[in-house]
Amino acid sequence: MAEAGTATVYLQTVTLLGLLLGGVSADKLYGRTKAARSWLVCLGLFLAAPCMHLIANAESLSFTKLAAVRLGIGSGVFMANIVVSAFEVVPSDTRASAVGGLNLIGAFVSGFAALLGGMSKGTLGIHGLMTYGAVACLGAAVLLAMGIRIYFQKDCDRVH
Repeated sequence: MAEAGTATVYLQTVTLLGLLLGGVSADKLYGRTKAARSWLVCLGLFLAAPCMHLIANAESLSFTKLAAVRLGIGSGVFMANIVVSAFEVVPSDTRASAVGGLNLIGAFVSGFAALLGGMSKGTLGIHGLMTYGAVACLGAAVLLAMGIRIYFQKDCDRVH
């Protein structure tokens, strides 16, 4: 049990590194494209998705820790850029509402994920729940990538 608890240490420590890496990378890549922050949000989701599955389905504690490290990097890169990326396509006079909306969605999703997870744990198990979470994360990354390709430039030009 004590060894399993150390897995969260890996996740939290590497999430901190992912936050720093995501912020620095966004600032450096912004000069190349204003969509850099949005693409990093997408990258964070793509990095995190398979790890969500692997954390619950790994065959060893070492592999679980490795998956937690990659999940931490991906989630850190995502978190470092999610709010600031919205500022590229949201007018300055409505940015507080945009941040409030993002926080509302985050609270809503995390609250219902816990509820639905608890309700489904008996039928799907942790393995199934983590796999469904990974699929949802991957789906969000694909939809975001499509949105960036289709709408970003027009929305960015409108705002700036």
